[in-house]
Amino acid sequence: MANSSKIAVVNISSNQYLPNQMLFAKQLHKSNPDLDLYCITLENKQVKSQLFKTIRLKDITSLDWQRFVFQYDVLELATAVKPYVIRWLMNKYGYNKVLYFDSDILVYSSLSLIIEKLNKHDVVLTPHIRKIIRDDKLPAEIDFSKSGYFNLGFIAFAQNQHSLEFLDWWSDQMTDKCIIDFSQFYFVDQRWIDYAPIFLNSYIIKEPGYNVSYFNLQEYVSKYDPQKIIFFHFSGFDINYISRHQNRFNPNNLDTYWPLFNDYFDRLLSIKPKKASKYIYSQFDNQVNINNHIRKFLLNKQVIADLTAQAVDLSNPFDSTINNSLFRILLSPKHSSAVINIIYYFYISSTQIRSNFPDLDFNTLNKKLLTFIDHFITSATTLYHFDSIFVRRQKKLLKSLDLSLKAYTYRTSAKINRLRLSLLFLSIMKLTRATDFINNLYYFFLNRFPEANMLSKYASSTQIKMTTKKDLVKTILTSTEYNQIKHSSLTKFGYKFLLHLI
Repeated sequence: MANSSKIAVVNISSNQYLPNQMLFAKQLHKSNPDLDLYCITLENKQVKSQLFKTIRLKDITSLDWQRFVFQYDVLELATAVKPYVIRWLMNKYGYNKVLYFDSDILVYSSLSLIIEKLNKHDVVLTPHIRKIIRDDKLPAEIDFSKSGYFNLGFIAFAQNQHSLEFLDWWSDQMTDKCIIDFSQFYFVDQRWIDYAPIFLNSYIIKEPGYNVSYFNLQEYVSKYDPQKIIFFHFSGFDINYISRHQNRFNPNNLDTYWPLFNDYFDRLLSIKPKKASKYIYSQFDNQVNINNHIRKFLLNKQVIADLTAQAVDLSNPFDSTINNSLFRILLSPKHSSAVINIIYYFYISSTQIRSNFPDLDFNTLNKKLLTFIDHFITSATTLYHFDSIFVRRQKKLLKSLDLSLKAYTYRTSAKINRLRLSLLFLSIMKLTRATDFINNLYYFFLNRFPEANMLSKYASSTQIKMTTKKDLVKTILTSTEYNQIKHSSLTKFGYKFLLHLI
């Protein structure tokens, strides 16, 4: 059983926000010197400070941290681990009360009211707004119905059976749903806390001065003495626009609240490094960039099923060295398709892309598929921020299929030059690399890749003999599938003529 006097305050911070963390710690020490302060470092950096204790993310034993840092960007990650961190502090150190604050908050006064309320309540929450908004600026009431009614820059829990059960449930939701997707009513960790007043004995702070920020400044400017604020949340801070999330206030209409922002800017500037630190989990271990599309592959059930079928090692998704790593699988050709896996996963993981290129058949050559491949090649780096290595690999794959792509062009053109097709066929027969020959041959005749067992039969050798080539051609030309292809002009030749050309 936890000691009732044990109270922890915790922040979660990336390296980029460590200056904010330092400011938070200094201010908390002035206003609440008796509270234990922890900083969870998302990038596992050990920070030396007399004001707080560093806990590296990988120290949270209940968390599959490598999976989390891969599948979530830094904002999603910082919010997804929150319930794990709170529960871990309770279990590891026996804290009876845990207060979470974003690192871009400054606590100016005593937190005694929150601590007192946790004696009789499971959780203490702050709503985004306490009063009706009387203007047409943003954010408006409807915006909080999308993002959640409570702001999770702050939340506090008392340790008891009810809160622990809730933290377990909340943690479960964070394993794959800590994303921003308004179509599915997801907004990182916040929407789930809308259930807290239903599931828990909750105290909602409606007293003024708690979690003052851009979203509720209209309740304070020219109405409430800033000296009485308990804690201020500099969310989305920008010295010129106050916050990038709003258009209601600017430096000229903040009245007595402008000094708060100006002071925060000056204090932050004094300790912030000139060069912003790069998020260390933004690349595979070979420095290939990871964009948000790649991160979200591991949240897509169909992708996971495909990856599981290929026996991919996901124990460390950042590892590019092992043969069955996620990185190498993404670069590999998708079986029965002219695309590498990353393009296929991009398609099935993106609602917008599927809408723009509906009903794609990845198993055969067709104009719609080739149009999509061309779109990816031309837009991958600029529009979707994929690393150029994926574009280069796709181009290389198309180059290896150059002969069959030409055959497809001739086959679908208005005038079919049989001599050209014959010459292309002879060119394919001259290919010596096993996979290139087999893939081109199947596309040439059947408009698809061969089955896996056909490729695996020749996997031990990179070269293929002429006698084997002839056997493959005979097998295809006498197959039921080939005889059922009515639209292919090659059927008009007859397999005897083609065999004669070998």
